[in-house]
Amino acid sequence: PVGLDEICLGARTRVNGALARYPEDFCVGIESGLISITPGYFDVAVIALAPPHGPWYYGISPGIRFGWQEVQTARLKPDGLKSCTVGMVIASTLGDVNARGDDPHSVLTKGRLSRTTTLTAGVVAALALSAAALVLSWNLPLLEFHSFRQTQTAISSYWLWGSPHWLA
Repeated sequence: PVGLDEICLGARTRVNGALARYPEDFCVGIESGLISITPGYFDVAVIALAPPHGPWYYGISPGIRFGWQEVQTARLKPDGLKSCTVGMVIASTLGDVNARGDDPHSVLTKGRLSRTTTLTAGVVAALALSAAALVLSWNLPLLEFHSFRQTQTAISSYWLWGSPHWLA
């Protein structure tokens, strides 16, 4: 995918597929793609996190700059970016012995930064956002349909927790 909108759509599509198979699980969708920033492109991944019954959270991985020429070379191949990735072009241009192109990050940074490292950073960013949202919601009042009952239970639990164990 090219453009942040397409990358986000891909991540959402992947997480929706996971939720369809595992509706009660915490699902993750990851999609990598290119965003255009002059004078070239950056390869980034969007990570969508979907808890079973809650809001989704997004993270974005650190980007690695790809040259304009490598992107255009991949686009001009038969079927364009569907059959030839920019990573494959970079691997063959730089003489990567594997020439698979599945980790251009490692090739471009001479092994200092891998695709796994950037994806991990993106997942951590999304998890940090979800944890921050959870922490910020701890002090919110109970405003659901059964808020009176939930409040009553919370108050009873509070007082039972602080009192001596008189039921033991």
